[in-house]
Amino acid sequence: MLPQEIIRKKRNRQPLSADEISEFIKGITDGSIMDAQTAALTMAVFLNGLNADETVALTMAMRDSGDVLEWKGFDAPIVDKHSSGGVGDKVSLMLAPLLAACGVYVPMISGRGLGHTGGTLDKFDSIPGYKTMPNNDLFRRTVKEAGCAVIGQTGNLAPADKRIYAIRDVCGTVESIELITASILSKKLAAGLEYLVMDLKCGNGAFMDNIEDARKLARSIVKVANGAGTKTSALITDMNQVLGRTVGNALEMKEAVDFLKGENVDSRLAEITLALCAELLVNARQAATEQEARTKLQTAWQNGQALEHFARMVTLLGGPADFCDRPQNYLARAAVIRPVFADEPGYVSAMQTRDIGLALIKLKGGRIRSDQKLDYATGFSEFCQRGDYLDAQHPIALIHAQSEDDCRQAAADLKAAVKLASAQPSLTNAIKELEKELGIIIFNRSGRGVSLTGDGAEFLLYARQLYSQYEMLSEKYQPGGNLKKKFGVSTQHYSFAVKAFVETVKAFDASKYEFAIRETKTREVISDVATLRSEVGILYLSDFNRRILTKIFNSSDLEFHHITDCRIYVYLWRSHPLAKKSSISFADLAPYPCLSFEQGDGASFYYAEEIFSDNDYTQTIKANDRATMLNLMVGLGGYTLCSGIICEELNGDDYIAVPFEDPDMPAGDVMEIGYITRKSSVLSKIGRLYVDSIREYLGLETENTEKTRA
Repeated sequence: MLPQEIIRKKRNRQPLSADEISEFIKGITDGSIMDAQTAALTMAVFLNGLNADETVALTMAMRDSGDVLEWKGFDAPIVDKHSSGGVGDKVSLMLAPLLAACGVYVPMISGRGLGHTGGTLDKFDSIPGYKTMPNNDLFRRTVKEAGCAVIGQTGNLAPADKRIYAIRDVCGTVESIELITASILSKKLAAGLEYLVMDLKCGNGAFMDNIEDARKLARSIVKVANGAGTKTSALITDMNQVLGRTVGNALEMKEAVDFLKGENVDSRLAEITLALCAELLVNARQAATEQEARTKLQTAWQNGQALEHFARMVTLLGGPADFCDRPQNYLARAAVIRPVFADEPGYVSAMQTRDIGLALIKLKGGRIRSDQKLDYATGFSEFCQRGDYLDAQHPIALIHAQSEDDCRQAAADLKAAVKLASAQPSLTNAIKELEKELGIIIFNRSGRGVSLTGDGAEFLLYARQLYSQYEMLSEKYQPGGNLKKKFGVSTQHYSFAVKAFVETVKAFDASKYEFAIRETKTREVISDVATLRSEVGILYLSDFNRRILTKIFNSSDLEFHHITDCRIYVYLWRSHPLAKKSSISFADLAPYPCLSFEQGDGASFYYAEEIFSDNDYTQTIKANDRATMLNLMVGLGGYTLCSGIICEELNGDDYIAVPFEDPDMPAGDVMEIGYITRKSSVLSKIGRLYVDSIREYLGLETENTEKTRA
């Protein structure tokens, strides 16, 4: 079909087929389709939208327009973050090395500035010698050696998006949710990511100025990315004020280096950066809980490892070897630096953040055209934040310009963009009252703004936990709400746990409750209970894993409750050659494959569901679910070491458990079956009934039911 016919079809609100989209993208890539035609189609999409199938097809076609990277030989998860763009948004500059210092790889494909928002790539262009467009070999080597690399779209990586991206910027179609989704994900999927977190900016300085649009974009990206095999989640963050204390490429780069050194850290910038990093570490199974992830991140930050990874990345990509030691020696400096003061004193109550981004464009620190060269030196530093008090000693910001005329224009723009109030904002007053009541200082306050104290950071952690529990209670019990009461169980792959769940559900009116059970990896069992996704988690302890798992439970504020001790059995197919033996040893098992449940990349054998996970087996095969495990027992003659508790009602009678006895193994090894809950929590009525159902199935006495909540 001719390009103009495809344009006409979308103009007339008709859906495009995957083949039509693919052909158009091929034309953009090989140059047979003109810029005007591309602009026409993007405008038609902007006005009429794309359905889900069209969005997926566009994303895949743009991804496949060039190379798709693979990361064979890399021994840790491949992760990345993407922001929808904001004013002063420099999170990527710190996030990549922080994550690299925590043991994951971050191949970050970034873009240049769009409209009033800054571009991550432009910030790195401010470093002399830094190659933002390296070849793939240098890209891979940098990621391998530094743990991260922040670059642009290299030669043949999603080239169709590169061309469309530039055209959207100048034809008024930047804000299209479908085009944003395809643009972001085509690059990210081409980069071969396993895990992605989206930072969706919302506010007057973002492309999405209201929460509904931000959520719509988040859902679009998460749905398309997860459907393509990249585990993705999204956080919505505020862009109703400048993020951090600087706006402008070289200035933001300097702030990022200072941040990694632990100097002049803006508390809001730190919180958003750490929240996004923690989300990725938990999703990538590098931390069981957000708390554990934040602890790892704080350690990597404070001990200088994150800064080392950043410096290594800069050097490998051609930047100065001593850049992080002396960034001021290499970053461009404006000819005129002047403070701008408010006409009257007062507290910052609001900002028109978009206008601040446009003021940077006037200083040539941002783009009007895609081919425009930037002045990396210009911008604003020491920028005020909401709640700050401004007077003759405390300016709105320092302006960095190349002429006095430019400086005067920028001063007028900033005065118009920053709104003051005569009284301190109510939130600030509330925080001060809280500090007085608790007897601690939550924030350090100065003319430069606020930062969290040590007590403040600890308080914030507990506050998050309390708020999460409040949300759960509100969902379950708020008057007039139409939400069902929820009960969730997360468990290792135990048929008896499923059987007990079935009996529990039968005892309640399912129309009034929302029940959920997850047979999953050990780490996810722990995480689910820690984050209140599940009330109860079923797993086992042994002499081998007890110390490590107990430590993890304590760090996640969890408690283990004993149910029963079980001897060790060999679980296998009834027709297996060893099935009729009275007991089985490792010597007997040597010719057969040992089966185990897969625990994820890089998971410790302490997380294994099978006892003796550290034994040197001749053959090992991993499965993801019980059905596959049972099929492997039949098809391959495999076996697994377990508690010996078999629910024939669910697993059938084709499998048996034979006692395990081995003279070379310590006597008395048992599997202690139990459940985990939040510390100091009281089981709900449903939770108590569930635990009692397990006990009844095992022929044990049930516990008293007095400690329940309705």
